[in-house]
Amino acid sequence: MADSLLNAIFTVVDFVFDLSKAIDSTKRLSQQATGSDKIIEVPPDPKPLPPAAQRAHAEAEERERARERAAQSNGIGPVVEAGRKPARSSAARASSEPSASRKACTARRSFRAATSAKS
Repeated sequence: MADSLLNAIFTVVDFVFDLSKAIDSTKRLSQQATGSDKIIEVPPDPKPLPPAAQRAHAEAEERERARERAAQSNGIGPVVEAGRKPARSSAARASSEPSASRKACTARRSFRAATSAKS
């Protein structure tokens, strides 16, 4: 009885060591394949804007385009206020890359903050 219990305990301990060795081998293989041992967290996809916010954003972009057209017709380049970036192109907004969407969302927040500060 004692021998079978002792044998079962050693079998479980041996299995745990084998599992640990397999995990370590997998980590080493991934480190060699990628050149890095760091695990990078991928941010979640941004949530889509509600319809009202989409309309407001479209109106703001239209105002920005109208302002740029007016500036170009006057022979003046596009006006970029201090602390603001020019409007993003639609190609960057249409990008499926999450960081581009996140940057566009940040730009919208900056635009709203700048326009509300003027009011």
